[in-house]
Amino acid sequence: MSDSNLSEEVLCREIVYGGKVISVARDVVKLPNGKNTFREVAVHRPAVAILPILNDGRILLIRQYRHPVKRVIWEIPAGLLEEGEDPAGAAQRELREETGYRAGVLERGPSFFPSPGFCDEEIHVFIGKELAQDPLDCDDDEFVRVESVSLEKALSMISSGEIVDGKTILAILWLINSLGISQR
Repeated sequence: MSDSNLSEEVLCREIVYGGKVISVARDVVKLPNGKNTFREVAVHRPAVAILPILNDGRILLIRQYRHPVKRVIWEIPAGLLEEGEDPAGAAQRELREETGYRAGVLERGPSFFPSPGFCDEEIHVFIGKELAQDPLDCDDDEFVRVESVSLEKALSMISSGEIVDGKTILAILWLINSLGISQR
């Protein structure tokens, strides 16, 4: 079966909830076998995530309370794209808001869908290098603490379950792989 035979055709969409961060749609779709069914979709603006690297090789992580999981977690800086904003511009803005640094060099990493079974969110990952102090104010509802760790410590934090955020794990492992660092 070719990929074209796996696609579903959206026959209609109803927005059943519209919020600040997500909307929820109920789609009626036609399946490859011709039958119709429903799909629930969390509709989400695209986002960026930035792995900032200090000149000495340490990376910047933030600590932030995340209400859906009811705990403070380790993350890399991240946020939503504003209307009409390009991902690189959003990455610089979020980096400045959440860490107080601007990247002199911003390298594009992978883009991915964190939960494609129910959500259309796409996250664009960047690596920030040649950091210089250039802070912007955080959003009014955002409270973060910035800490620096070595890549080795970050990898250990992933292995021990201290870092549980998917975009952060992906970005750190992608960086380690792109640098050709052996993961033992």
